[in-house]
Amino acid sequence: MVIMKNKLLYQNVFDTISGEIGTGKIAPGEKLPSVRELSHRFHVSHITIMRACRELASAGIIVSRGTLGFFAAEHGNYSSQTRKIAIVLRPIQKSTLFENYFNRIHGGIQSCALQNDYTLIQPPETRMLDRMLLTREEENQLLQKAVLLQQEADGIFLDERISDAAIEPFLKDFIKPAVIVNRSTSLPLAAAPPPNREGMHKLLAFTRRLGYDIWVYVSVNLLYRNELERKQAFDVFMEKEHLKNDVLDGCAVMPVETIRERLHLLLQKYKGKKMLFIAPSDYVGRTVADLLAEEKTVFGREVGIVSFEGLGIAKQTHPYLTTLSYSPEDLGRLAFQKLFCRISDTRPRNVSDNETLPFQIEMGETI
Repeated sequence: MVIMKNKLLYQNVFDTISGEIGTGKIAPGEKLPSVRELSHRFHVSHITIMRACRELASAGIIVSRGTLGFFAAEHGNYSSQTRKIAIVLRPIQKSTLFENYFNRIHGGIQSCALQNDYTLIQPPETRMLDRMLLTREEENQLLQKAVLLQQEADGIFLDERISDAAIEPFLKDFIKPAVIVNRSTSLPLAAAPPPNREGMHKLLAFTRRLGYDIWVYVSVNLLYRNELERKQAFDVFMEKEHLKNDVLDGCAVMPVETIRERLHLLLQKYKGKKMLFIAPSDYVGRTVADLLAEEKTVFGREVGIVSFEGLGIAKQTHPYLTTLSYSPEDLGRLAFQKLFCRISDTRPRNVSDNETLPFQIEMGETI
């Protein structure tokens, strides 16, 4: 290492590191040595190293990712970044378990943003996403705002409640990468969906080995994309394996008394058969498990029930639910990772991507 005596100490560090990045000795995206290691290498103080790193970051040569340290800029595009991401997602709520699920997705996004030195900006218009169903006019308002936010953000997260049909006419206006959070997409965009199809097939393949005669899908009739995908995956498996199946309908929109009556009729219809109920969420699964317990059925011998999501309610009351579990925080982290890769030009921007996250079956007392 040659030290130029007519330069300030931090300038020598700046020139050496920028030269190594420019020649490829330090690869794009590679983590730099720690401040302590650089201080030892250049025989200068930590303060000098930090000043050099600030200058390198200002020049777009390296990027700070918070507590993770400093990294060589990928494809030299950090100098043009705002280090902001727009989140056109429903605001964080404080009430129901369902809303807490999305709060936890928010938490995963926020933790990644902090680690990677990004600021999240959320327009006030996202308040309209508090409603379950949006009009097309409301969807258009949100998407128009998302297009405008591209002037000050490097990428955009879009809420699952904004439909593909609404997004499609705006695709030509998205010059920054976008990721749809908590559902899949048929558009040439990235999405971070739950493991709907993969998880359902794993649950059914696992429970098929346990000697059940009838598989009953617990439908909630809300027409969310995730529920539809889980029901479609259920139907495909049933048809492929030639398994006898039925539906317990309306379990999120009907009064409990109506659900109880329908459940009783199903139990009478298949009396003497071993039945497995498959609920699309732990919240619905908990309701059905409680009603099955009221019917004095014996879990694991006469009936079984499995559910999705692992929201922390599976083990709140007895019997403990058997659930297909994944972390909502990890879903948020997956969404951030997909957006970050497109911002950094390490993955194609306008290519469909519905890759999901890892999951597992958590054994309970209901099968």
